[in-house]
Amino acid sequence: MELIQHLVSRTRGSDLHALATDIQEAMLLESLPTTRISDPVRVAFEIAAEEMRVPSTSLYRRGLRRERDQRVRVARQLAMYLLWHVAKLSTIKIAQEFGLKDHTTVLYGRDATERRMIAEPGFAARVRDCVARCAAARDQERRAS
Repeated sequence: MELIQHLVSRTRGSDLHALATDIQEAMLLESLPTTRISDPVRVAFEIAAEEMRVPSTSLYRRGLRRERDQRVRVARQLAMYLLWHVAKLSTIKIAQEFGLKDHTTVLYGRDATERRMIAEPGFAARVRDCVARCAAARDQERRAS
């Protein structure tokens, strides 16, 4: 707690908001269940987060960082697409992995990614690269077991 107070005292203006959301995110992560995330889900989250330049932890919960909302939203949608397209998980299973109540959010996220791929060839190339990386990780995991 002293560390938090020290950091807050040294932070000014808009940085204070960013720091507060960092603290909120850290507290949230500590409260998450400690069950092991399946490898395909972990890989998809890491690849999508890396591609969109957001922390993979931000994919577990929406609305923590206002300044990154769009990138986090696109990263979540990309992870949903990867889990559906590469890992072949059902939309219900994907919704459970994201902590969602309803699989229709997964359908929307997957479809939004597909629509954006059609509209933006550069984005489509990035998604194909993510699919290849996710498939390579899946294949490596299969060979190892």
